[in-house]
Amino acid sequence: MKKLGLLSALLVASSFKLLDRIFPKPATFGQHLRQNLLVGLLVVGLVIVFQNTDAVRNSREQSIDWLIGMNRGIDVAQGNDARPFVFYDIDDKSQQLWGEPLFTPRDKLATLIAAALEKRPAVLIVDIELRKSMPDDAALLDVLRRHAAMAAAPTLILVESFRWNPLESGGGNWVTRPSFIDSTLPPSRQRLSASPLFEQDQDGQYRRWRGWLSACSAQDLPIIVPSVQISVLAALSGEPALTALEQALRSALPRSCSEEAQLAQTRMVIGTKSIAVTGNAFTQRILFALPWKLAADETRPVIDFAGGKAPLLSILPAHAITEGGLRTTLAPGHIAVIGASNQDARDIHATPLGAMPGSLILINAIDSLIQHGQMTTPAVWIQLLTAIVLLSVVSLIATRFPTALGTMISLAVLVLILVPLSVYFFRYGVWLDFALPVAAVKFFELAMNNLRKHVHYRKTAHHD
Repeated sequence: MKKLGLLSALLVASSFKLLDRIFPKPATFGQHLRQNLLVGLLVVGLVIVFQNTDAVRNSREQSIDWLIGMNRGIDVAQGNDARPFVFYDIDDKSQQLWGEPLFTPRDKLATLIAAALEKRPAVLIVDIELRKSMPDDAALLDVLRRHAAMAAAPTLILVESFRWNPLESGGGNWVTRPSFIDSTLPPSRQRLSASPLFEQDQDGQYRRWRGWLSACSAQDLPIIVPSVQISVLAALSGEPALTALEQALRSALPRSCSEEAQLAQTRMVIGTKSIAVTGNAFTQRILFALPWKLAADETRPVIDFAGGKAPLLSILPAHAITEGGLRTTLAPGHIAVIGASNQDARDIHATPLGAMPGSLILINAIDSLIQHGQMTTPAVWIQLLTAIVLLSVVSLIATRFPTALGTMISLAVLVLILVPLSVYFFRYGVWLDFALPVAAVKFFELAMNNLRKHVHYRKTAHHD
């Protein structure tokens, strides 16, 4: 054990001598800058090379979660094509007033759909289970027929239902569970089906969306179902975008359910957005901006819409529509969602903005895609240039204040620079993460200073 301890001490001492030779204690701005650039740019390079490792990915996820919290409640940046949302919420009170039914009463749902369509939304999403036929289907079918017959009818999106089919050989596939509407009503160009499924991370949180879902039909035939948010983006962009989306997904159909779907192109232009259809876990991040429960004194973000101001999200209790006759005051062209937050629905999930119903995750995903498209990082040259500028600032401060005060001033200046910039660009879907290289520089500087003090102390003690 003594030999092992001696060997460890020799290795540490040798490593320190090598580092001290490469990075002598800086005294001038040039020396500080050279040392900081070597360390900082090395860290930037390592982050770029190992960006898909768990350590870098976890650091990135935490940074983005923090920025999401910082942007909570901030009004929408101008020019982001934001649209207001109305969430018709079948909440606990609605569920109780309706007698706590096992399934959403079809007559109540018909009233909600009719009330929503009356206000002429651009898109209406019905996030309600509609697999099985019920005795009171007539009212619902009637309102759907009237919708199909409307001139310039709003796009109606019914969420698709799926089940996971595990295979004995391992893995499995998704299987659709058809709605009774599919076999009862004729197809309508104004009525679409879409997937409401999201990716769930290991910590149980929902942070990212799927572009589409490869599944099997009830007849064991391969199908590809676009996500709700992609379908909404295409619907808002017009008929050509919907047709292009359908053709792209149809061309990717595999020959059987056991094969993987392969899209011919890596990117798809939908309206003004270029979407990476094979996007990674980073580009598919949802930039959550709309929490479910507001904190004390918190208000919803406000946007410019139809020549006036409108809240980005309005939540209307379903019972206030069906029993009270309440109607939204929003102008035509908004996005409406009918969903449920009551406990019986069991559709509450963890997100970076806290717990929220699945319908509100859909709303956040749609809003994120409409405003920002997919999340991006600056080009590599911009990352390197910005790191050089920040490290130059750190070096200049360290030269002028070569004490612990300098470290405190550096950190304060960086916080004053990085936090506002990160929050600002995050509103446009651009993620800045320059804290890591600067933090590495300061850690390296502190570690070297402490080692030099330790060596000096041992030499002094030895001479004494």
